[in-house]
Amino acid sequence: MRYLLGTLLFTTTLFAAESRFSEAEAKFNREYDAAKAVFDRAVKVAQDKLIVAYNEEMKRLTVKGDLDGAVALRDKIKNLETEAVKKAEPKLKIEDVCGNWKYVGDGWPKGTVHIFNPNMTTKIQRFQGTWKIEDRKIIIDWGNDTIDTLTYSVNSMKAECKNGGKYELLRQD
Repeated sequence: MRYLLGTLLFTTTLFAAESRFSEAEAKFNREYDAAKAVFDRAVKVAQDKLIVAYNEEMKRLTVKGDLDGAVALRDKIKNLETEAVKKAEPKLKIEDVCGNWKYVGDGWPKGTVHIFNPNMTTKIQRFQGTWKIEDRKIIIDWGNDTIDTLTYSVNSMKAECKNGGKYELLRQD
């Protein structure tokens, strides 16, 4: 009886601790997303100011007849509009991705996805694949033309499958 009571007490305490950790992780994710939104807005404001300055100079060069200079500035503006925020984000590193991730979703075997570094392999139950980082995305090739693209965000990754499926991975370690 004592053993049963002790086990029940331990299990209840463990469940309560997991619940607190889940709340702490959710709070962290909200704070991270809010800070990233502030950062993104600041980058956008600075980018907009630079684009205004480039546009004014481009008009001046056009009136002056320096079309090569105006075209060069136009190209800079296009590049700035597509690359500025991407450059400001830190690069995704292998260490960010490696570890154990809990699978959350339908249609796949439930369990932990293990992402290993040495051979760039990943595994869930009997399935094994290879992965690589492209930009801020993780591409997992499970073989048989099954490819998942995951978007990394601190303690979670959202996946879109080539076949249209979706799932999420939550960091466990």
